[in-house]
Amino acid sequence: MRNRIKELRQQAGQHVAEARKIADAAGNSFSEEQRSQYDTHMDAFDGASEEIKELEIKLKSETEGRQRLADAEAFLAQPARRNVDLGASRSGRGEGNQDDEAKKEFEALQKRAFSKLLLSGTTRGMNETELRSLEHRSWERRALSAGSGTAGGYLTAPEQFASGLIAAVKDLVFVEKYATVFILNEASDLGAVSLDADPADPVWTSEVGTGDEDSSMAFGRRKLSPNPLAKRVKISRTLLRKSVFPVENTVRDRLAYKFARTKESAYMTGSGSNQPLGVFTASNDGISTGQDVSTGNTGTAVTFDGLLEAKWTLNEQHWMESRWAFHPTVLKTIAKIKNGMGEYIWREGVTRGEEDTLLGIPVDKSRLAPSTMTTGLYVGILACWKHYYIAVGLDLQIEVLDQLYAETNQNGYIGRDESDGMPVLESAFVRVKLG
Repeated sequence: MRNRIKELRQQAGQHVAEARKIADAAGNSFSEEQRSQYDTHMDAFDGASEEIKELEIKLKSETEGRQRLADAEAFLAQPARRNVDLGASRSGRGEGNQDDEAKKEFEALQKRAFSKLLLSGTTRGMNETELRSLEHRSWERRALSAGSGTAGGYLTAPEQFASGLIAAVKDLVFVEKYATVFILNEASDLGAVSLDADPADPVWTSEVGTGDEDSSMAFGRRKLSPNPLAKRVKISRTLLRKSVFPVENTVRDRLAYKFARTKESAYMTGSGSNQPLGVFTASNDGISTGQDVSTGNTGTAVTFDGLLEAKWTLNEQHWMESRWAFHPTVLKTIAKIKNGMGEYIWREGVTRGEEDTLLGIPVDKSRLAPSTMTTGLYVGILACWKHYYIAVGLDLQIEVLDQLYAETNQNGYIGRDESDGMPVLESAFVRVKLG
């Protein structure tokens, strides 16, 4: 896999080089043939870049999967502890080690029950002592549902699985990598304070003076209430039986992809009504139109001057932590732009294992960002994502549909969680708009 990644980096570099040869030859006027050839090479570059990311994520997942498999095998190799009540109360003094050991055994037992549920829809095969232990401890851990275990309970994912799913989603959705994420285990919503107006400048005064009283500084409040989100995936039972890695990894990876795409769409263009408020949605509760920059751009294209306007509109204090975000179609046109010295302002980094940059700032691609090149529409954003707040409910539910798709030899899995998100400091975001 590592050799394939290296090969793809070389291919990506070759496609960029060929695209730039075409752009240099075309100058400011592309023929239809040149445009087609340019687009072909840039599409191939995008494809190689996406495959590199997917392989890197898969490589990471396989490494983690091997470790989980080794941990599971080590647990199963231990002698059965039939007479140990994992839920027994230990209120004595100096028994912290016993509590830790009981917790570890409970988590391992819970994981085993969850794996059985994912594979077959039931927890058959676990003995009565184990099931009683799980049910007895359910009040202590939010990771178990109230249903009967033997009837297909334990539908709430263990904390390890839920955390793994969230981590996998972050690998697929770049916003969650850089945003400020809050895990709400108890609270039903998150109240975030926002600075809506800065105080006025201080005034020169005497030694004993205190200056004028400020009345311009204003704070606001943003309320994030995690909204229900659900996705359904179907997986072949044959694949589940023959998979080298634990079944929970397979289910997690498929759900991660589905959740990631839905969340990214909301982070980009969500309405804020029963879903996150997107950065491309003009709103006084998030980013107002005062942060839109179209100066320098034409009605059909982003220009060098327009991008400079956007960069310099963002406060310099955010530059070090800011990132551009564009749809690949838009970025393809930006890749043609040169500065006054004849140098391309977009620099690919994938060939060197680095990030792509634009005017010295990293670039992210999202196929769920706006891509219509028409007057008055948004085509990109420069964002300091740490000022985008995400509230996540960790009470992830997994429902197994082991009969509904039996005719096609598949199991169905419905994942449910709750999340919300919104920008809380509009000055940390600048939207690129066509003139």
